[in-house]
Amino acid sequence: MSIDTYLLVPVENPLRAKRLLSASGDDVTHVGADFIVLYKGHSFVEVQRSPETWGPIYVQDLPPSLRRQLDPRGVLAIPEVGQAWESKTYTEAVASAELSVWLPLRRVRRRRLRRLLLVALSSEREALLVEDPELVPELVSNRNTVPIPASIEFDECWIELQRLILDCLWLEQSDDARADALAPRSGLLLYEDENIDSARLVRADRACSTAAWLATLTPESIERARREPPSSASRGFPESLGAAPADDREPIRKAHRPAPQKVRTPALDRELRRLLVFYEEVLNAGRAVLAIRFRE
Repeated sequence: MSIDTYLLVPVENPLRAKRLLSASGDDVTHVGADFIVLYKGHSFVEVQRSPETWGPIYVQDLPPSLRRQLDPRGVLAIPEVGQAWESKTYTEAVASAELSVWLPLRRVRRRRLRRLLLVALSSEREALLVEDPELVPELVSNRNTVPIPASIEFDECWIELQRLILDCLWLEQSDDARADALAPRSGLLLYEDENIDSARLVRADRACSTAAWLATLTPESIERARREPPSSASRGFPESLGAAPADDREPIRKAHRPAPQKVRTPALDRELRRLLVFYEEVLNAGRAVLAIRFRE
């Protein structure tokens, strides 16, 4: 059986607050000397699990005059069962609430991780995505339960990998789309929203051009790229990708950011090998590539 949620709300005039809330359809179950108890028909377990989600929702539901009276610590949520409401004041009620959780008044923005998903596409899957781009968010949200054939996913290491590949191409005194192995600058933009920065479809000829060039990289050329100063392209990455709708849900970044430093770790070397194997398979099969940059 689900246990619902009560909210302890401090107010200057409890009777007036009850009339105000009751008029809008809210259920005030108790009136104290300087607080009211507001019933919410949501599972306390769920509220306890995600206080950062429920707190701002509950606050937004309150009339503005009551929001201004809230406890700076947040809104105290308690389970529906076992409450006798013997406390006369808000301070006493808070002190006696053994099982409770403080809900924040405002949404706290957490910087989400920038991840990358590459999918090698047959001509049939390519046509399907072009016809229905709404399949892109489904791929991302279901990827952990429904495996995506011929795909590879990276955490934020894809940024360092892309910088390294840009530097490898710069050794040839070139800066073109062959180096766009992870974050293509060209191709058909299929989808973007507040969670997906970009879902770009790279046609088979262009993807195979990138794959053929990657196949020419040797351990020596990669080491040389690591020793040389970073190219202008890698120094400006990933800012060169531009703004995205997903940026609106992120904390404000500092205006000045230090220049990126070249990174070399065994983990990054392993991810590079995974990338090269992926593109080797793209080249052998003559596949297009779907590159999805997303946040979570």
